[in-house]
Amino acid sequence: MSKRCLNVLLVLPSIAGVAVFWAVPFLRLILSSFFQSQTGAWNGFGNYMDVMGSQSFRLAAANTLKFMLISIPVMLVLSLAIAVFLSEKSILNMWLKEGVILPLVMPAAAVSVFCGILFDSSGFEELLFIYIWKYTGLYMLVWLSGIANVPLELKDAAYLDGAGEFRYIKDILLPNLKQVGFICFVFMFINSFKVFREIYLMTGSYPDENIYMLQHIFNNWFKEFSVDKMSAGAVLSAVSILLFLLAVFMLLDKGRRRDG
Repeated sequence: MSKRCLNVLLVLPSIAGVAVFWAVPFLRLILSSFFQSQTGAWNGFGNYMDVMGSQSFRLAAANTLKFMLISIPVMLVLSLAIAVFLSEKSILNMWLKEGVILPLVMPAAAVSVFCGILFDSSGFEELLFIYIWKYTGLYMLVWLSGIANVPLELKDAAYLDGAGEFRYIKDILLPNLKQVGFICFVFMFINSFKVFREIYLMTGSYPDENIYMLQHIFNNWFKEFSVDKMSAGAVLSAVSILLFLLAVFMLLDKGRRRDG
């Protein structure tokens, strides 16, 4: 048996798992988005028109986009700054790292109760604080893993050449962390759609309109058994996410080729 055939056989279980648990359900989801859930009659693009014409869907999409545009840049910069600050090995930094990671392992219910005590209201700013406070530690760990892979010889050589800490970070460390930054960005982008639990525990199914996210409208459609709207909305969301990530990847690849 050739090495290529062996590699294919080793990958087949993973391909089968993806096909059974992701590809097939998603194809069925696409198919169901063209039918009415109550009667099973063909509806064409009617479900998509209903979803895009829904004021609730547009509000949820706008709030989710606004949340992403604010939270992702803040968390990228904040988690990177903390990782750089705590990258040196010391007992104090070890304790500080554990303090930053602690909110990540706290149950969502405990976080919601804590923030309910801390804040008088549950608005957009409070949601941003909860999300950033809880998940910054996760991305700090990713940045730290990237920093640990930067050769120490580069840092020593930079200091010998008279470069200060700022020049080292700007000209050596950050260029070597581009791939790690892209990974953090993708994780942040995907996880920004998962902020539903905290909002739901604090405000229920119908929160204030400025924190009414896509997860809320999908949850409400689920309660109403509106499978057709759920399917169409899920397809629209998936296509939007895929196109956005593809555009980001193409820009990153273009920058890599230009630098190379």
